[in-house]
Amino acid sequence: QTPYGYPLQSSFDQPTFERQLRAGLDRFAHVDVRFGHTLEGLERTPTHVVAHGRRADGSTFSVVSDYLIGCDGGRSTVRSK
Repeated sequence: QTPYGYPLQSSFDQPTFERQLRAGLDRFAHVDVRFGHTLEGLERTPTHVVAHGRRADGSTFSVVSDYLIGCDGGRSTVRSK
């Protein structure tokens, strides 16, 4: 029996991973980590990505970037776009 029901090479502790990821990202002033936001749409161009979303207070925002990384789970909005 394994702790998570899968072989250990396929598992990791999510809270530990998130702590380490946030600590690592703190080194980069140009990285913006946003929690409590909802992605509502994406636009892709040959040179960049525009993410449209909504904050917890209901206001909307858009972010232009070279890359977008989806870390939103198995039913990822990013991967489905």
